Amino acid sequence: MHLKNHNMSNNNLATKHAPIYMHFIYFENFSLQLYLFDSVNYEAYYGIVSELKAILIYYLWEDKEIYNNFTKKIYRDNFFYLYYIYIIRKLKNENLEKCKTFGLDNHNFNIKRLKEILNILDSILCDDTGPQKEDSVCYFHSICFSILSIFYSIPSKFNSELLDTLMSKPNLINFVKNLNSIYNVWKNEKSFLLGVREIS
Repeated sequence: MHLKNHNMSNNNLATKHAPIYMHFIYFENFSLQLYLFDSVNYEAYYGIVSELKAILIYYLWEDKEIYNNFTKKIYRDNFFYLYYIYIIRKLKNENLEKCKTFGLDNHNFNIKRLKEILNILDSILCDDTGPQKEDSVCYFHSICFSILSIFYSIPSKFNSELLDTLMSKPNLINFVKNLNSIYNVWKNEKSFLLGVREIS
């Protein structure tokens, strides 16, 4: 079922100038509806999308450079200090447990698995029919978009191996750009695709 059939207008896809964590939290809610509303054509791929999200969580919360210079800053800039201290510790512990549940708490394994997942997504999201049209976008696409767009917005200087892996599939970057042009999810946020733009 398509996004527009669920009143997914530009206005409620994301709040104006919402920080990166808001995009992740907002689209996390879609995962509860995937089996109800998404095309059966993508049912076999739900598992790898869950893995992809767990790998993203690992790099946001367990990679020291990204966590200390990127993730913490996002929360520090959006919460008063005492709550920031509380929430950052709480979420770090919770997210580490999520990574362990998937067996995705190791950098080398995560890079290997990320390459495999990106290969699969490249083959199913980026075919020869051209850019995604609005009437063909479904919940599976929105989940992939939300995770990939955050990956591509992590500053490139914090993990070069992660960046090289992400940049190896330029068609997926174009997929993210195209969906954002349709729904204007990130609006005019400077952080959108920051990691990609830094090396362009």
